[in-house]
Amino acid sequence: MSAAEFVGIETIRLWPDSAPGAIGEAPEDIPTLTIFRPGYPNGSAVLIAPGGGYRGFAPGVEGREVADWYTARGFTAFVLKYRLLPAYPMPAPLLDAQRAIRWIRANSKALRVNPQRIGMVGFSAGGNLAALTGTRFKRADAQSVDPIDQHSDRPNFLVLGYPVVSRYAKLTATQCKLLFSDCSKEFLQSYNPIPFITAQTPPIFIYHTSEDGLVTDSIELYNAAYEAGIAVELHIFAHGKHGSGLGAGNLALGAWPTLMENWLRQKGFLDLDPTVQPGADIPVATGKGFSIDTPLAQFEANPIARSILIKHFDVKLVDRLLKSALTLRRCAEIDVSGSWIDHDKLHELSRELATIPKKNKEKR
Repeated sequence: MSAAEFVGIETIRLWPDSAPGAIGEAPEDIPTLTIFRPGYPNGSAVLIAPGGGYRGFAPGVEGREVADWYTARGFTAFVLKYRLLPAYPMPAPLLDAQRAIRWIRANSKALRVNPQRIGMVGFSAGGNLAALTGTRFKRADAQSVDPIDQHSDRPNFLVLGYPVVSRYAKLTATQCKLLFSDCSKEFLQSYNPIPFITAQTPPIFIYHTSEDGLVTDSIELYNAAYEAGIAVELHIFAHGKHGSGLGAGNLALGAWPTLMENWLRQKGFLDLDPTVQPGADIPVATGKGFSIDTPLAQFEANPIARSILIKHFDVKLVDRLLKSALTLRRCAEIDVSGSWIDHDKLHELSRELATIPKKNKEKR
């Protein structure tokens, strides 16, 4: 087992062979996904695009740290290494991002991900790429010979940190020649997501700072999305430099992930999806007996049920849990006391509890 596998990290190529338009087989020619798996998946996933001006990456503050934030909340996170300038102008980065969304959706069952709960998060140029992915998506191609292309590449939500929006489309001829070999209006507009916003664009959360200095066009994106009827939320903080990631240690700016978390909860992306939970394959009692999905407080009045729990767990833990509205399945999902329950134990408990009639109301 490799060190990466030991901590639940895996990197895969987006295409088993060369990516479309690839000019070689060096690392910079191969777009990849690095997968970060949560201990207890909630059914949601995020594709994370670090920024770097399309010429490099900030894989720490805009990649790994963000992935850890999401996995701590049950998301399966994917950090995208997309192709960069000067060798790979648009549409290569967009093709990589679209392929990544389709790959996650195609493999959603094995990943314990709900295919309707896949979002994209991007910062700076990665925010530009996320916005383009959320506005220039393609329908699933049911006739494609590639099973991954049989899935849609539309994200279900977007989170954009200080994104580049229309800046590239506004470059002067001199500025453009420093970045691109093609300075046509059509090419520069390919980096601008605003003309592609429609009523089908997914919900958007944006954060920015007044001190950014480098990128200042988030308000344009907000206005365009609002006018199109998109559920969009924008937060502008007074202080904070470009490239601040999750807050860069600034206590005020560090509040933005909490605002994002509230937004994700409001949209339902933090809710547990029971079809993808680690305990989802545990049987539920269908008769009149208790089950692992019975609220624990109901065990309080049944001495038989209580005795079974004490047999398996510490009596102090049982007494504490019995006063809660949690279930045994939910306890396993949130790990209330440090890896105290596993699949085998849940199977055994499910069988034992199903034999206890709930009508036994004797007080202990």
